[in-house]
Amino acid sequence: MQAITLPYRSGVGIMLRNDTGDVLVGSRIDTKPESWQMPQGGIDAGETPVQALWRELKEGVGTDKATLVAETKDWVR
Repeated sequence: MQAITLPYRSGVGIMLRNDTGDVLVGSRIDTKPESWQMPQGGIDAGETPVQALWRELKEGVGTDKATLVAETKDWVR
């Protein structure tokens, strides 16, 4: 079996937590064995990472009722 190489796409990852410290993770239905993932997604052309964060949060979780507390200084691969 040959490995598939895909181009790198810039994206955002979101750690969404509530006031008691619970963190949102979702079960992936397209991966076996069972896998868990925090909200994330790609950055569209012309978007800043922060704009992508809010779009992905609204699309993936259905809310934009959050406060941005911190972001990484550098890109993570």
